[in-house]
Amino acid sequence: STTWVKSVILTLGGFSLMILVLVTYLMSDIQKEVIDFSLAVSNLILLVSLLLLCGAPVATVAEVFEYDVLHALNNPLVVKNAQRHFGQQLLSHLHTLGWGFRFGQTVIDLRIIVNIVAALLISVITSVSQAILQQFKAEAV
Repeated sequence: STTWVKSVILTLGGFSLMILVLVTYLMSDIQKEVIDFSLAVSNLILLVSLLLLCGAPVATVAEVFEYDVLHALNNPLVVKNAQRHFGQQLLSHLHTLGWGFRFGQTVIDLRIIVNIVAALLISVITSVSQAILQQFKAEAV
């Protein structure tokens, strides 16, 4: 995981930065041609899609552990047999380990990816609507 996870996370950060630059461009008062506007919007859609496509597989590692491993171990027979070795702490210990890929001591799970994408989508929708409104105002004058 040390070979490719860091690269994927840095790529996701680069995508996020490019999205924010395009959002800033769309929100600026610069007079934009229709082709520039359509290129910026299509790049925004592409970057958000790439962000989802690259971020979802990294986040599913933590989700697989949560839903498959913990649910498989959380049955009376396994817990009873594990008490000889671990005592009452097996499931709580496994849960607090926080399995999954980490970046900055934070486990990357689906909740983090969804929060990032939701924030970026709100910014994209706001900037695109603002740019469309500016185009209509410029054409009206």
